[in-house]
Amino acid sequence: AGAGGPGGGEVVASNGSSFLLFLHPESLRLLRAVQVFDPLLGVRIEGLNELEAVEGEIWANVYPMWQRSHSQCLARVDPLSGRVLGWVDLTQLALSQPAFVEDPYNHVLNGIAYDHSRGSAPGS
Repeated sequence: AGAGGPGGGEVVASNGSSFLLFLHPESLRLLRAVQVFDPLLGVRIEGLNELEAVEGEIWANVYPMWQRSHSQCLARVDPLSGRVLGWVDLTQLALSQPAFVEDPYNHVLNGIAYDHSRGSAPGS
C-alpha cells in the first residue's frame, strides 16, 4: 500500500507491520522509517495496510487480524513522529455492507477514498 508523502517528495508505503516506510519516488530507496504508535492506548499499531495522504496526515487502514480483534477504524498518523492523532470510526459503514466471506477476520474495509476537493471521506 502506498501514498504520497506530506511534502510530495516521498512515497509512503507499508509492509503490514507498525512502520511507515518513506521511499524515494524514483529509486524507491528507503529514506526513513517511522513506527506508528498510539500514546493514549500505549501500544504500537501493527497491521498497517492501505494508506492515504490526507491534509498533511497519513491515514492508515489497520488490518484487524494483527490486532487480534476487529477494527473498522482508520488511524490518522503524524508522518514525522508516527504518533496516532486520532481514529476515523467507520463501523456504521462496515455494518451497512453485505459480507461476501464467512470468515469475520476477512470481512474488513480496505481501500481509502478521500475527496480532497470536498475535504471528506465517504461516510463522513
